[in-house]
Amino acid sequence: MFHVNLAFPDFHNEQIIRLNCSRIGHVRSIKIHRSPSTHAVIQMEDNAQANELVSQFGGLAIGNYARVHLKQMSEIAIAA
Repeated sequence: MFHVNLAFPDFHNEQIIRLNCSRIGHVRSIKIHRSPSTHAVIQMEDNAQANELVSQFGGLAIGNYARVHLKQMSEIAIAA
């Protein structure tokens, strides 16, 4: 699960997610979905990177894609 500010535009949250995922490997694409549940579909370079992403942040890996839930960060983190 990624903690992001859901009030921010998707492109801003995508940058935050990309920064976190790039520690694991090359991020090919990110798409945020807000319905029916808020999540990101992240395409990594290969299956191993997607699996590592899911092992660190939770979610579901399908091939080189990872689906990870997004949650509103706490107010304390927003103010910092």
